[in-house]
Amino acid sequence: MRIAIFTDTFFPQTNGVVAYLNDSIKLLCEKNEVILFAPGSGPLRVEDRKNLRIYWIPSSPFPFYEGYRIASLHYKRVSGLLAKEKPDIVHAHAP
Repeated sequence: MRIAIFTDTFFPQTNGVVAYLNDSIKLLCEKNEVILFAPGSGPLRVEDRKNLRIYWIPSSPFPFYEGYRIASLHYKRVSGLLAKEKPDIVHAHAP
C-alpha cells in the first residue's frame, strides 16, 4: 500500500507530533511505501530512504511559534506530485 502523509511539523523540530510521526512511519514502512510531505528549508527537495520518500516543501519561519515553518507549495505542484506518487491513502496530520 502507498500512504501519503502531510504534516505541518517534522525534523529537525522536536515535539510530540514529530515523535508520533517518526514512530508511525517506522512501523508503516515495514509493509508499506510512505510518502511524507513536510516543511523544509530551501527549495523543494526529495529524500529517499527504504520504503520512504520525503518531499521537503519550501517553507518560511512561522513568526509566532519558534521552530515552526509555513509551507509555500502551490496546489498545482502538490496535485502533480500526488498524481506521480499515486497513493492509496492520503493522511493530513495537522490541526
